[in-house]
Amino acid sequence: MLKQLCPYVFLFLSLLSACSRESIDCSPAISAIKNKEYDKAEKMLTAMFQLAHHNDDKVAILSNLAYLYGEKGEPTKAASYYEKILEFAPDDVETHDKLGSIYLGEYPEVKDFEKALQHYKRCVELEPTKPYYAFHSGKAYYRMEKYAAATPLFERAMVLNPTDNENKLYLGLSLYKSDRQDEGRKVLKELLIAEPDYPSDEAKKIVEEGK
Repeated sequence: MLKQLCPYVFLFLSLLSACSRESIDCSPAISAIKNKEYDKAEKMLTAMFQLAHHNDDKVAILSNLAYLYGEKGEPTKAASYYEKILEFAPDDVETHDKLGSIYLGEYPEVKDFEKALQHYKRCVELEPTKPYYAFHSGKAYYRMEKYAAATPLFERAMVLNPTDNENKLYLGLSLYKSDRQDEGRKVLKELLIAEPDYPSDEAKKIVEEGK
C-alpha cells in the first residue's frame, strides 16, 4: 500500500510546494475520474488533502472527491463530502445548492426534503436575487405538502423571473392546494393559454374543473 501511495505523495508534495493556494491543480485527478479510474483519483485526492494547509485547497479537493463519488453512483458519500466542505466554507452557495439538489430527490436513496429546504433557504439568504434558489426552496416545501409555506417563495421567484413556466405551474398548484383555489386556477389557466401543450395533466384537470 505504501509503495502505491508514495508516487502520489511525492507528486503532490512537489505540486503543493510549487503552487500558490490559488493555483492548486486537481486536473490529474479530474482526468482520472473522467477515465473512470476512480481508485487512482481517490488516492491522488486523499494524498493532496493530507498535505493541504489552506481552506481553499481543502475545499477544491473535497469538491472533487464529491464529484468522484457522484460519478461512481454513490450519492451518500458524495453528500458527505459536500457536507464536509461546509466545515471549511459555510457560506459556499454552490455547495449548498449541490446538497439541496441531492436531498430534493436527484438521488431517491438520499432524499430528505427537510435537508433540501435547509440548504436552499441558505442559498436564498446568500443570493436573494436568484430566482432559482427561491423556486427550489418553495419546491422543498411543496414536496413536504406545506403548500401555504411554498406559495410565497414561488411568488418571489415569479417576481424575479416572470417567464419561468415551471415556477408558474408550481405557484398555481400551491395556491390551489392551500385553499386559494380561484387564484391557483387563474395562474394555471394563464399558463395553459400561453403554453397549451404544457405537460401537466394535473394543471389541465384543475382548469377544466373550473369551467
